Amino acid sequence: MKDKNTDSINVKDKNTNPHNNSNYDIVLVCVLVGKLYNSNEHLGIGSIASVLRKSGYSVKVLYIHESEVDEYITGEVLSNNPKIIGFNTYAITILKVTNIATLIKSKNSSVKIFLGGPTATFEDREILSKCEAVDFIIRGEGEFTVVEAVDAVFKNLSFDNIKGLSYKAKDNIIVNPNRKSIDDLDALPWPDRDFCEGKKPDYLIIETARGCLGRCSFCSAANKSLYGGKVWRGRSVKNVIDEIEHLVKTYDVRAFNIIDASFEDPGMKGKKRIESFAKEIIDRNLEITYMAHFRSENIKEKDNYLLDLLIQSGLERVSLGLESGYSLGLKVFNKRATVEDNEEIVKILRNKHLALVSGFIMFQPYSSIEELRENTNFLRKTGFACRFENFEQHIEIYPGTPLKETMIKDGLITDKHDFTYRNYEYEYVDGRILPLARAMGNIANEYNIEFELFDLSMQIFCLRVRKKLSSQDEINKLNKFERELNKMREGLSDNICDFFLNQVDDIEKGKWKEDNFRNLIDGGIVKPTIHTKHKIRRLQKNYMKDLLSKSNFDFKKI
Repeated sequence: MKDKNTDSINVKDKNTNPHNNSNYDIVLVCVLVGKLYNSNEHLGIGSIASVLRKSGYSVKVLYIHESEVDEYITGEVLSNNPKIIGFNTYAITILKVTNIATLIKSKNSSVKIFLGGPTATFEDREILSKCEAVDFIIRGEGEFTVVEAVDAVFKNLSFDNIKGLSYKAKDNIIVNPNRKSIDDLDALPWPDRDFCEGKKPDYLIIETARGCLGRCSFCSAANKSLYGGKVWRGRSVKNVIDEIEHLVKTYDVRAFNIIDASFEDPGMKGKKRIESFAKEIIDRNLEITYMAHFRSENIKEKDNYLLDLLIQSGLERVSLGLESGYSLGLKVFNKRATVEDNEEIVKILRNKHLALVSGFIMFQPYSSIEELRENTNFLRKTGFACRFENFEQHIEIYPGTPLKETMIKDGLITDKHDFTYRNYEYEYVDGRILPLARAMGNIANEYNIEFELFDLSMQIFCLRVRKKLSSQDEINKLNKFERELNKMREGLSDNICDFFLNQVDDIEKGKWKEDNFRNLIDGGIVKPTIHTKHKIRRLQKNYMKDLLSKSNFDFKKI
């Protein structure tokens, strides 16, 4: 296989059905920890499985939850008698993955084990030097690299000329040159959806493009050394909609999460692209819903027509990487958007009644007292303060990110890190903030406060009802329901903001104590959140009852 940007997958004449084999050439394992993608599927694993199968190899894909990692799962992996086992890696999964790999090698020393994914890409040398069980690592986009590496294993060939590969050779670790990013994404086969076999998932993940033009400092996509070609690359609209239509027909799935870092990239060409995307869905009468990610600086009032078209095609949720409501915070994150951009896009999308997810980072190593207060005011103003998750988020520092390099220069990253840590431990410029950041970060897990999901469900409910209403009287009643809903959300926002600002005041005065903080959580956060959820449910029930009494509205279709 030639190593150039026009690589393609070689299809071998191998009359095998990998789904019916009791033995497999390769087993791919995805370890699911926490809320990874909020889904039990992983698109990268599916894409690697697809290209390997297209190349004639039989492949078994296993999705393993963290709680299931035990002797039984290890036995299931080895019972397929693979010659090669591959794992995807993130900072949150790398320790589990290397532990499983070590256990597997102790039971079968001849099996070859490889890793791929962000953490393996940027920590390749350290992983290979410290984990004897790992034989080689696929760096960056892996579709072409993995086929060449697997071919080399099965044919007993050298790894020398395989770009994008790191591996062990005797006592040395060899890091081959990077492989260029894949420009023609249409040339790749669609990811296989092994996760769907025997079940109907709630939604499926779609990737319409790779790369991002945002250059956020906390994201490895901003690492220029990883890409030798174009940073952003998009699939054709036809290729994407063909896949969606195939998934609808094959699995009867109607909901999708579009995971492009910025759905609207690149510039005006990107907006024309997603306009064509929406029109194609409408023209094919595909009744689907989907979520997409936007960057704040890219959506303005002039885009109202485009937003209406996207909503008509099924857009319901938008994820916004707001990150901060403070100009210096945005500068730390190297965001192109301003605070005004963040406020504007929220206003525009709320006027369209879309459900909004806010990416927000309250705590970061350069945080100041002023920033915490400004962030609180921003959350209150934009309607996100009712979701406590926005107050407890602190930035996680990962390998391959510009922010990590900046923090090393500033002496903020401790020497307690190696690849087995979930992310880098770091100090704060203002050390007073660190205890509060740690304490806030434990509340959501301890009390299981997840108002965000409930709030999103209410916004989606309102959007779906609005699209079905036929009379102005019905629309007026929905508008009234939403106004009352917003009042309840604002009441919860006030409770949470007051609680948090009191903590910030105590930090500034040198009076903050974690024991006092813990004693106030129940009254300041937990009870108001639970009480608000109950009030909103009653409000929704009464609204539905009132609408049903005066119309034949069918809520079963919502």
